Amino acid sequence: MQRPPHDATSGDPASVTAARVCLFAPPGAQALADLLRDRAQARGMAFEHHDAQVPDPGALLSTHSRPAQPLSLVVFAGDHAPNGSALHTPASAWQAAWDSHCLAGLRVGQAAIRAMRPQRRGTLIYLGHHAGVTDAQAVRRVAPGTFSAAQAVASAGLRALSQSMARAFGPQRVHVAHVVLDRAPNPETLPEAVVQACWLLHDQDPSAWTHELDLRTLHPRS
Repeated sequence: MQRPPHDATSGDPASVTAARVCLFAPPGAQALADLLRDRAQARGMAFEHHDAQVPDPGALLSTHSRPAQPLSLVVFAGDHAPNGSALHTPASAWQAAWDSHCLAGLRVGQAAIRAMRPQRRGTLIYLGHHAGVTDAQAVRRVAPGTFSAAQAVASAGLRALSQSMARAFGPQRVHVAHVVLDRAPNPETLPEAVVQACWLLHDQDPSAWTHELDLRTLHPRS
């Protein structure tokens, strides 16, 4: 028997057209927002763009006040952390990087899960950075002054958050995935191929979900 589309919550085609796509990203992420909006509207879905560090994402993602608009896809992108080694990065920069990735990602993730779990479907995607998964040899190849220790720690924390949520809520039919980007997660520079990868994750059948994608360009990492 053919499975229903991942966007559907029932056999009623109207439920597909009413589904919502929400992006949580820094204010300058207009390019990413435009790409996601175009693809969402092509599917007849509603689109919303919110700041990644909005204080109460639960109020934005809740489906209680609009049950006819199920939450289908949530994409989160943290802000870029400044370059600098662990020795030369001030505590304020560490705190800001953690806030914009781990804390903001947790708040958005909690709100998304609370909305998607009763539906028993939905996709939550975290856009991360290779600094959170790279090895020592790769770090040595990075040009001096371009490596961000704060970015590495914040990105590793966001990845761990994504993995823990995937394990906990996958059995409840909520798909959580982490996408590793080659370069700093500045949504202004994201190519359309990255947005396409998000939709490929969203469309996957629950029998074979991918929980992490490592996307690499043809150019050296920076």
